[in-house]
Amino acid sequence: MYRICLEIPEGATQLQLPDDNRVAVFAVTFSDNYTDDVKAVSPLMSTIQ
Repeated sequence: MYRICLEIPEGATQLQLPDDNRVAVFAVTFSDNYTDDVKAVSPLMSTIQ
C-alpha cells in the first residue's frame, strides 16, 4: 500500500480514478492537513501479493 497526497484544485467536486482493474483504493480521506500527522497502522508495501 502507498500513502499518496493529491492536491485538489479549489472548487473540484469529484475525483476521477483511472479505469484500471490493477488499481485498488482502500480508503480516501479529505483534509486540509498535508498528511503531516498521518501514520500507517501497518507496514506500507511496494507490491500487493
